Amino acid sequence: MSVAGLPKKEANVLSGHEGAVLAARFNGDGNYCLSCGKDRTIRLWDPHRGIHIKTYKSHGREVRDVHQLSRKKLLLMSRFGYFGVLKL
Repeated sequence: MSVAGLPKKEANVLSGHEGAVLAARFNGDGNYCLSCGKDRTIRLWDPHRGIHIKTYKSHGREVRDVHQLSRKKLLLMSRFGYFGVLKL
Protein backbone atom coordinates (compact mmCIF):
# COMPACT_ATOMS: atom_id res chain seq x y z
CA MET A 1 0.00 0.00 0.00
CA SER A 2 1.35 3.38 -0.97
CA VAL A 3 1.15 6.33 1.41
CA ALA A 4 1.09 8.77 -1.51
CA GLY A 5 -2.73 8.78 -1.68
CA LEU A 6 -3.33 9.15 2.05
CA PRO A 7 -4.54 12.48 3.51
CA LYS A 8 -1.82 14.83 4.72
CA LYS A 9 -3.88 16.54 7.45
CA GLU A 10 -6.90 15.92 9.67
CA ALA A 11 -10.23 16.78 8.10
CA ASN A 12 -12.06 17.13 11.43
CA VAL A 13 -11.52 16.36 15.11
CA LEU A 14 -14.56 14.93 16.89
CA SER A 15 -14.30 16.22 20.46
CA GLY A 16 -16.70 15.54 23.29
CA HIS A 17 -15.99 12.32 25.18
CA GLU A 18 -14.72 12.58 28.75
CA GLY A 19 -11.86 10.10 28.86
CA ALA A 20 -10.80 7.44 26.41
CA VAL A 21 -12.73 6.60 23.25
CA LEU A 22 -12.83 2.81 23.01
CA ALA A 23 -14.38 2.37 19.54
CA ALA A 24 -15.64 4.34 16.55
CA ARG A 25 -17.76 2.86 13.76
CA PHE A 26 -19.07 4.32 10.52
CA ASN A 27 -22.49 3.41 9.17
CA GLY A 28 -22.78 1.56 5.85
CA ASP A 29 -22.63 4.60 3.58
CA GLY A 30 -20.05 6.46 5.70
CA ASN A 31 -22.25 9.49 6.39
CA TYR A 32 -22.41 8.99 10.17
CA CYS A 33 -20.09 7.76 12.89
CA LEU A 34 -20.81 6.26 16.32
CA SER A 35 -18.22 6.49 19.09
CA CYS A 36 -18.24 5.04 22.59
CA GLY A 37 -15.99 5.17 25.60
CA LYS A 38 -15.11 5.12 29.25
CA ASP A 39 -17.50 8.00 29.96
CA ARG A 40 -20.41 5.53 29.51
CA THR A 41 -21.80 7.36 26.51
CA ILE A 42 -22.38 6.71 22.83
CA ARG A 43 -22.10 9.70 20.52
CA LEU A 44 -23.51 10.12 17.04
CA TRP A 45 -21.48 12.32 14.65
CA ASP A 46 -21.50 13.76 11.16
CA PRO A 47 -17.78 13.22 10.57
CA HIS A 48 -17.65 15.11 7.28
CA ARG A 49 -18.81 18.35 8.89
CA GLY A 50 -17.29 17.61 12.32
CA ILE A 51 -20.67 17.97 14.04
CA HIS A 52 -21.84 16.15 17.18
CA ILE A 53 -25.49 15.17 16.61
CA LYS A 54 -26.60 13.31 19.75
CA THR A 55 -25.35 11.71 22.98
CA TYR A 56 -26.87 8.53 24.37
CA LYS A 57 -26.38 8.19 28.16
CA SER A 58 -27.55 6.09 31.12
CA HIS A 59 -25.28 3.10 30.63
CA GLY A 60 -24.14 1.57 33.90
CA ARG A 61 -20.73 0.61 32.55
CA GLU A 62 -18.18 1.91 30.09
CA VAL A 63 -19.19 1.10 26.52
CA ARG A 64 -16.40 -0.81 24.80
CA ASP A 65 -17.96 -1.25 21.37
CA VAL A 66 -21.05 -0.32 19.42
CA HIS A 67 -22.53 -1.68 16.19
CA GLN A 68 -25.49 -0.49 14.17
CA LEU A 69 -28.03 -3.33 13.93
CA SER A 70 -30.58 -1.34 11.95
CA ARG A 71 -31.72 2.25 11.50
CA LYS A 72 -33.48 1.99 14.87
CA LYS A 73 -31.20 -0.24 17.01
CA LEU A 74 -27.62 -0.24 18.28
CA LEU A 75 -25.81 -3.20 19.86
CA LEU A 76 -23.71 -2.17 22.88
CA MET A 77 -20.88 -4.16 24.43
CA SER A 78 -19.19 -3.44 27.74
CA ARG A 79 -16.94 -5.18 30.24
CA PHE A 80 -17.46 -8.77 31.31
CA GLY A 81 -19.39 -9.70 28.16
CA TYR A 82 -22.43 -7.52 28.86
CA PHE A 83 -24.52 -6.96 25.74
CA GLY A 84 -27.39 -4.56 25.34
CA VAL A 85 -29.60 -3.21 22.58
CA LEU A 86 -30.38 0.49 22.46
CA LYS A 87 -33.52 1.52 20.59
CA LEU A 88 -33.17 4.88 18.89
